Amino acid sequence: SGMDPVPPFPELAEESGEDAAGPSWEAARGKAMLPSAAPVAVTALAGAAVTGGSVGAEATEGTQDEADEDAEDPDPSGERTGRTREGRHGPAFGTAVHRAIAVILPARGRGTAPDEVARACAAIEGEGARADEVAADATRALAALDRAGLLAPGNALRTEYPLARPDGKGLLVTGYADLLVRTADALWLVDFKTDAPPAPGEDVARAFPHYAEQMRLYRGLVEGAFPGIAVRAALLFTADGSLRPLG
Repeated sequence: SGMDPVPPFPELAEESGEDAAGPSWEAARGKAMLPSAAPVAVTALAGAAVTGGSVGAEATEGTQDEADEDAEDPDPSGERTGRTREGRHGPAFGTAVHRAIAVILPARGRGTAPDEVARACAAIEGEGARADEVAADATRALAALDRAGLLAPGNALRTEYPLARPDGKGLLVTGYADLLVRTADALWLVDFKTDAPPAPGEDVARAFPHYAEQMRLYRGLVEGAFPGIAVRAALLFTADGSLRPLG
């Protein structure tokens, strides 16, 4: 054809035959597949910050099998599966309320009966005896969101929204936002809490320092994922339907 042959890559000049892309290739592949940051849950970081502890990670260590497992795991830090929702009646009650809200919100306007959904969620979590309370908490949460204008037509809602961002120090901070709402002028980050609410006028961050730190970290993840958009964070206490903004 008149074209000069493509010169060989110097890195492979001394390798030939079946082993041309053998040991050196495998070594490079293995190194490239190792995680550059170790996943850690927002809840773990918040707990360490409040108690004065620490969360450590060796971001560049590990095996190829571990890297493959992490790539296939949708919740590598355990943020979703390991997160407990203590609440005023224990973790199962809190999980039932969260589950009910997460099912009801996307189905609004489709003929879904919120009370029936809440009672079904209570039964799934073994909280059938408190089904009425689960339904009442979910109803108060929905009413609070409506009063705040977050359920207005045109707003975009996402429940259990996954978030992740490297911290630049070897950790991949991960979490799940209970609710994200995109309004015309801001992005609202709302976390549902089934705890006994703080008294009117009480400083929420002082009453619940762990939750306040969680929300600070979640807010950082949201701001990193959606730069240029104002982010507003709030705790919604389902026991009384109070939406408490955090600075």
